[in-house]
Amino acid sequence: MGTEQRGKRVHNRNGRNLRRLISVALSGLVLTNAAPSMAQSLFGPGIFGPGKFSVSQSDDRFSDRPTTSISGRNNRVSKKSPGGGLDIGAEGIYLDPLVIKSRTNGEVLSVGFALTNLASDDTLYGSYNALGTLERVSFLLDNGKLISVPVENASTDVGDKISYNSVTHSASSSFTESGTISIALEDMAALASATSVAIKIEGSKRSTTYEAKDISKQFLANIAMFYEQYIKPTVRK
Repeated sequence: MGTEQRGKRVHNRNGRNLRRLISVALSGLVLTNAAPSMAQSLFGPGIFGPGKFSVSQSDDRFSDRPTTSISGRNNRVSKKSPGGGLDIGAEGIYLDPLVIKSRTNGEVLSVGFALTNLASDDTLYGSYNALGTLERVSFLLDNGKLISVPVENASTDVGDKISYNSVTHSASSSFTESGTISIALEDMAALASATSVAIKIEGSKRSTTYEAKDISKQFLANIAMFYEQYIKPTVRK
């Protein structure tokens, strides 16, 4: 086997290993971001809406993974509900920015979003906010640029607490549809500098589209802050 061919094989193997590490980190972020919010949506301080946008870094003290992850939290896309009407509490769709970096030199390895749909299932109305298995997210920026990417690590988690309404004689429980999306670094930069965006989220059951007028006022501002503070300073020139 020639030197060039051996080099290609080693490069491909390293690329697969890196993608596997990133996938593990991303799936961990989905669980970290989604689980507390699902409980909060019905039984915690999020009863009047999502909490303030915040940023946290993974606790890598007990891990030998060569990557570290930083993610945002509570970046809800809109008050508009996928099933119609408005989300009064913390329910709704969230796109929390995230970045995976090398622990060795801080190099940015992957950027994207943790996608979460906090919803509920009611014996009277059904799961009208459910999208199903999350499949694709598309961003249409104010300059006409289209960013469309598939959802990875898609899953659905059902809450273990059931609430009963004595007035309607119905029961309800919460559930979370989640996944991750990876986008190109230049696309994250474009989102961070955009002044408006329309978003379409596709699932196996239904799709929902948020026009620019529906997007929460802080949604793009949170992405811009995250990019400027946690991604841009460590991007290699």
